[in-house]
Amino acid sequence: MTIPCQLCAIQNWGLLEIRGADAGKFLQGQLTCDLRELEARTWLDGALCTPQGRVLASLRLFSVDTSIFLRMPRDLLEPIQHHLRHYAAFFPIDLEITQHQGLVLLGSVPDRLHTETMLASLETPQGREIWGEPEAVRSLVTALGDTCTLATEAAWLEQLIRSGSALIVAATSGEFLAHQLSLDLADAISFRKGCYTGQEIIARTQFRGKSKRRLVALRLAHPAGLAPGTTLEHSAGSAVHLLATTPQMDALLAQAVAPEDLPPSGTLLLGDIAINYLRISLPFDPGPG
Repeated sequence: MTIPCQLCAIQNWGLLEIRGADAGKFLQGQLTCDLRELEARTWLDGALCTPQGRVLASLRLFSVDTSIFLRMPRDLLEPIQHHLRHYAAFFPIDLEITQHQGLVLLGSVPDRLHTETMLASLETPQGREIWGEPEAVRSLVTALGDTCTLATEAAWLEQLIRSGSALIVAATSGEFLAHQLSLDLADAISFRKGCYTGQEIIARTQFRGKSKRRLVALRLAHPAGLAPGTTLEHSAGSAVHLLATTPQMDALLAQAVAPEDLPPSGTLLLGDIAINYLRISLPFDPGPG
């Protein structure tokens, strides 16, 4: 069945531009993904980590001319720009938070989609992601008004959660290891690229150990929103850390870091409030959840 086109403005996300001929060389030493793959692909998923291997930001990146753009939540743009400037002193590059705006098309994308004036139009598992100057984006939204229905950013957030795209915001930045966010399963880490910040810890986890905590998606029987960073307690005594939630009827769709062996269903505690949950399978899960 063909799913009608939905158009979502992604207002809570933005772009950090790394501009200059050495942008790729600089980021190759900072991010978990292999920047050389951008020569054959239109976009990559990756992460920026601390030397201790903790994820500061989970990113989607794409290149235009001599610039590489890092897409992330808006509340991370300034902290990540400040962080990267500490490492950029010996590279002839500029780091700038851009004014570009984004939108996503979900469902059946129109055959004749004119994006020539846009910065980028990316075909991704979560939908067609488009970035451009504000005026150009507004013009495209107007042009698509008769073809697509308007949806909130929550519709896109649902696609990100269901696809296993780790959602790190300021409240959770630096809290989790890359494997705890299942970045290794989501093709956001290259284990052949060589050294980058945090690489030693990530490689050790991959080749010598096993992460006991993983990214999960949950349906929570809870009508109110729960902020990123909220910790729930499983009845068995283990912690479940929320990364993002979006409303679904009288429940929440949630992304969390949880024990790998979290049962398919059960009860989580928020203080003395009991919340029933149902685990939802992610594309890289080994079996039904």
